[in-house]
Amino acid sequence: MNNINLEVIQSDLFTNVNRKFDIIAFNPPISIDKAESAFTHKLKAFIRGTKLVRGFLRYTYSKLSKAVIRLIDRLFIESKNYLKEGGSILICIINNFEEDTKKISEKRGYNSEIVKDFDYGKVYRFYLK
Repeated sequence: MNNINLEVIQSDLFTNVNRKFDIIAFNPPISIDKAESAFTHKLKAFIRGTKLVRGFLRYTYSKLSKAVIRLIDRLFIESKNYLKEGGSILICIINNFEEDTKKISEKRGYNSEIVKDFDYGKVYRFYLK
């Protein structure tokens, strides 16, 4: 299209990868349904209002958050072996994970910059210091 040489590889992080790249794009396993119906909104409000369900949702979200953070940490550790010199990692980060992701990236030796800002999150470019 724009004379871009692009290859997409589906993998569990780097399991199916055997060379280095200029850019590694990563989309953490978090989805946001921005197109909710009025009924869905009311149902979620009811569920949040129920004490038992609220506790379960907090527990589930906490477990999910920890798993995603561990995956992002693993990405920063392992990607050093798969980035060409001067290469970058692009990650779409929802607001809930922004602070943790930036802390992990700094701990693992990466600088960052915002590429695109959305109302629900941002696309960051991470590159080695």
